[in-house]
Amino acid sequence: MDYQNKKSKPKFIGNYELKQTLGEGAWGKVKLGIHKSTKQKVAIKTICKNKVRQQNMGIQIKREVNILKQMKDKNPHVVQLYEVLASKSKIYLVLELVTGGELFDKLVNEHRFSEAKAKYFFRQLVTSIAMVHDEGICHRDLKPENLLLDENNNLKISDFGLSALYLKEKDSCTSTSESCRIDLLHTTCGTPNYVSPEVLQDDGYDGRKADIWSMGVVLYVMVTGVLPFDEPSLPKLFDRIKRGIYRKPLNLSPNLLDLLSKILVPDPLKRISMKGIQNHPWMKVEKIPTPMTKNVNQKDEARSITSTNSQITQLLLNSPKSVPELLDLIMAELKELSFAIIKTNHNQAKCYKTSRNGMIGLNITIRKDAKESSTVELQKARGDVFAYYKELHLCTKVLKNIV
Repeated sequence: MDYQNKKSKPKFIGNYELKQTLGEGAWGKVKLGIHKSTKQKVAIKTICKNKVRQQNMGIQIKREVNILKQMKDKNPHVVQLYEVLASKSKIYLVLELVTGGELFDKLVNEHRFSEAKAKYFFRQLVTSIAMVHDEGICHRDLKPENLLLDENNNLKISDFGLSALYLKEKDSCTSTSESCRIDLLHTTCGTPNYVSPEVLQDDGYDGRKADIWSMGVVLYVMVTGVLPFDEPSLPKLFDRIKRGIYRKPLNLSPNLLDLLSKILVPDPLKRISMKGIQNHPWMKVEKIPTPMTKNVNQKDEARSITSTNSQITQLLLNSPKSVPELLDLIMAELKELSFAIIKTNHNQAKCYKTSRNGMIGLNITIRKDAKESSTVELQKARGDVFAYYKELHLCTKVLKNIV
């Protein structure tokens, strides 16, 4: 038999032929799919049923599907869901194929956007989230990583349901409800820098106002390339967020600084509304006034998310596993991302990877916080800062769902 000429049989899910892997998320792989009749290209998101059962996430999967179905054909800036298919072991979400990558990647490559470019994306974000809110839905995990771009550079919002919950009663949530606890837990496990102050409190909160805060953080990051709220430890970070303390770069236009000051208000009742954002002068003025000149490296700029070797990223993992067991799991996941790893202690490891910009290094430390939770610290050890942050982004996506 001529094994070299033997072709593997095409794999189909429903009417779609599965092609190459486009990426890998917390729940499984995302593959290219091609409809066998129309030849339409789609993204097929694979969800492992075992993981859903183990992590009790069936309700959230249903919420994501229901939200995407509700938004179908109503919002051009939301990734469209075409079909839901299933096998014995997996659930398949057939989604719109978005080919322009993440806004996050574009931002990392360009370091920061001009006000004109930031306004182009922010207007689309505001329009889209306003439409989402009108449907009684709040995203609650808005960040550049969840904002995709199509081939025409138009924004597409992703990750509904798995990281955000549908609000049924007056778009509010109480901390005593199970859904609220899940949402808060996911947010702090993901990227806490975008979380609003009220989400960190024990009281109920309006999900729409929380979205507006997160949009303000996204806007700030787009125009500065840095996070408005960033600290080396979660308690310090949460304290800064609750007090609404952030630096106001003088190289930004007065109108933009004014808009940010109205969005990043700790008291949600005093925070600007979505309509207020849409009517703000910065959103309407087409020609950006010349900003005051200032060296962006001066000390009153916010701390760059990629500028310092001492930058520590913390992840909270909810798992009953011991620290050595968690470290072994993490090492296995990072090896899949092509890292070379040296275990230095029962709770520490050094990880290295060669990139286009040279060697990247990060150090891992795990600390047990409680019976079923641990903190994982990822610290930059060496390498180009932007290349490192790209790798860090991939690492956190994989590691935050280890159980």
